[in-house]
Amino acid sequence: MGYYSDWSPYSGVRKYQVTGSIDKDDQQTVVQNSDFDSQIKNLDIVAYAFAEIYPDGVPKGNTIRQSEIGKVYFSDPWSDLFASDAETNKVCDATQVGTTASKGSLYTLCFTAYDNQGRALDNPSALSGFFLMGNLTALSQTPNVKKLLSIGGWAHEAGFEQGAFVNPTNFVNSLIYIIKKLNLDGVDFDYEPAAGYTSENADKLVSLIQQTREAFNNDPVEKDAPGTEFSGVRAVQTLENYGVPAAQIILGYPSYGRQETGAQEGMDYGLFSPFTGTTGDMGKDQESYYNIVKQYLTTGGFKAYDTTSKGPGVDGHPIAAAWAYNPTTQMFLSYDNAATVAQKATFIKDQKLGGVMMWEMISDFAPNDATYGNDSLLCSIRQGLLGSCNKN
Repeated sequence: MGYYSDWSPYSGVRKYQVTGSIDKDDQQTVVQNSDFDSQIKNLDIVAYAFAEIYPDGVPKGNTIRQSEIGKVYFSDPWSDLFASDAETNKVCDATQVGTTASKGSLYTLCFTAYDNQGRALDNPSALSGFFLMGNLTALSQTPNVKKLLSIGGWAHEAGFEQGAFVNPTNFVNSLIYIIKKLNLDGVDFDYEPAAGYTSENADKLVSLIQQTREAFNNDPVEKDAPGTEFSGVRAVQTLENYGVPAAQIILGYPSYGRQETGAQEGMDYGLFSPFTGTTGDMGKDQESYYNIVKQYLTTGGFKAYDTTSKGPGVDGHPIAAAWAYNPTTQMFLSYDNAATVAQKATFIKDQKLGGVMMWEMISDFAPNDATYGNDSLLCSIRQGLLGSCNKN
């Protein structure tokens, strides 16, 4: 499974849109993205991130509309939808908190879509300069892959805690409406509380998932697990100890790294050294794997290392991590590469887990890339799991 983020068209990594969407720059050309197409051929599932939950996103000081609490809405309808999709977006009214928002704001667009009962955006004069790319809609029409809508994301726990947990009925009903309208295959929950899980919120999350699954006519969820140590091995062990079958556990890996400065060379070339943070092309301390390979490892004066030869690791499993260090700038990069995700593929098979997911598609190389195809994390993990990678 791979994640497509709705901010990919604006990303500092590279311009990256879904094939079939409308080009962000000229606002008329239908996008043909060969990198996206190559990745899709090697994925079973794509999760589109993110939709949000009201009242998350309401500016401080604005009135909360009680009847809308818990509803799912599109936080970036410009990236997500085509103009003809406005009817799908009726729940978008949940973000309308006043009529004084400036032209082009999220609140004005959502207000227009709702008050005209989904017809306003079909009328060019009603757009008033708005432009919609339709990445989610284009993804929904992509064949031979299952499509999920991912809800929440980092720093959006308020949508769950102040929205879906408070009114789960609103959440489930609005979510099912969107899923059906866009002909999607399901939903992905991304609840990441910055302060950590509490027992109360863990119970509420399990209940919410159960109600959602029942609405999809699936079996209810029965177990939850507390936090664990920062190790994929220990996380899997904890889930299994709480009764989660291995075949239902999905192991994740990132297609980005952590970028830090001030690391001392030491014995392991910056490893475990104190450091200060920097800003990468994906935000605070985060650098895309795409940029790590193309910029830093190719021309940046870095030497790369990995732990594939180191042991014994965690509970007998080898440590799978890579890093790079520049002694001149004292910059340290930690990330996954093709070799370490191949190790993770071995772990997944050995433990008989259900599969793997990657965050996110934009920051990995396409398997058919003539120069960097051998660096593709997706291709390496698929090769390790299934014995082949589609490079067409």
